[in-house]
Amino acid sequence: KKPDALRYGFNQSANVSTSIKILQYFSLSPAVGYTGYLYFNRLNFFNNTSLGKIDTTRQKGLFYTHNYNLNLNLSTNIFGTFVFAKGKIAAIRHKITPSIGYTFTPDFTKQGNSFVRLNNYSPGASGETAYNRYSNNVFGGPSSSTLQSSIGFGVINELGMKVRVKKDTSFTTKKVNIFDALSVNSAYNLAADSYNLSNFFIRGQTAVYQKININFSGTFDPYSYVNGHRTKNYAANHDGVFGRLMDGNVQISTSLNPQAQKGEAAKRKEDPRIPFYYPGTYTDFNAPWNLAVGYTLNFNKIYNTRDHRFVDILNTHTVNLNGGLQITKTWKISFQSNYDLKRNNLTTTSFDFYKDLHCWEMRFNWVPLGAFKSYYFTINIKSQTLKDLKYDRRRSFNTY
Repeated sequence: KKPDALRYGFNQSANVSTSIKILQYFSLSPAVGYTGYLYFNRLNFFNNTSLGKIDTTRQKGLFYTHNYNLNLNLSTNIFGTFVFAKGKIAAIRHKITPSIGYTFTPDFTKQGNSFVRLNNYSPGASGETAYNRYSNNVFGGPSSSTLQSSIGFGVINELGMKVRVKKDTSFTTKKVNIFDALSVNSAYNLAADSYNLSNFFIRGQTAVYQKININFSGTFDPYSYVNGHRTKNYAANHDGVFGRLMDGNVQISTSLNPQAQKGEAAKRKEDPRIPFYYPGTYTDFNAPWNLAVGYTLNFNKIYNTRDHRFVDILNTHTVNLNGGLQITKTWKISFQSNYDLKRNNLTTTSFDFYKDLHCWEMRFNWVPLGAFKSYYFTINIKSQTLKDLKYDRRRSFNTY
């Protein structure tokens, strides 16, 4: 009924990458990406001077446009080992992986005919705006309207040690990880007029006594602030600090059953048939029971104009429990629940029931609490060839 509303077209993409050894110790990884678009219509934009606005029309025909980018990355590994002749610690090993890269994407508003530059008609606006002539098509078009030429750099640290453990009448060594990963990343935009240096992103991962897993991350702004306004001065020069912490995330988790925790014994399987109505994850227990406890904290800073200072805003502050019980060889039950410490209430709570029926299997997922109450029940054949032979019943949160 409305053929002009139909969006159709073709796209093709090609990516070429390789890895080259330089001077034996350095690894150079160049990569080039190209995407082409073939459409049968595009948009035209015109200045409507009488009404002070931009008019849009659709032009039919055969049109081709493209998008490409270039990436280079250089990295190496540096190892350092400190050996101690006496004491509990036998050795400390530090692995450093520095890297530097370059990313280039041209300004497509100045290339070809993918964009149209017109005067701004918005109140108080000046200059020109670039309008994408393929933005209404099914695959879009060149997304970069500004030149991107930046140098990215970062470093990853891994720190571990060997401790002496007495065994009978002799000593042996045991490996203990201090930091599985501690990384810092940022970039410098050569094409920007100001604020060339990007925020520093710091991420860390460690395990306390190999039982309590800790993951943390944070973003530091390298520029200083005056009365809540970002200045062009570096915080290191103006304030004498590395940067201002703008947001952070901390996740702590542990399992109360060591047998279930070893080597991530309980691996989760995804079910692609029900991506929205049901989480699609089931726990395959090698241990008869498992109970994991977790804590999540996520925050960001905003400037309080009344107190003239930055304050922390808690976005996520929860404790979560998840676990399972294998009642028999064919019956398994798992659950997941979260308690919001900020609002003092239960949030997401779900139960999974699994029954092995020999050649068949039965699953039932139930979310009894919260805004997303739902359930999903299915019986299906285990064989991948006949996996679509099944019976299911579901009710989502909007029809519960």
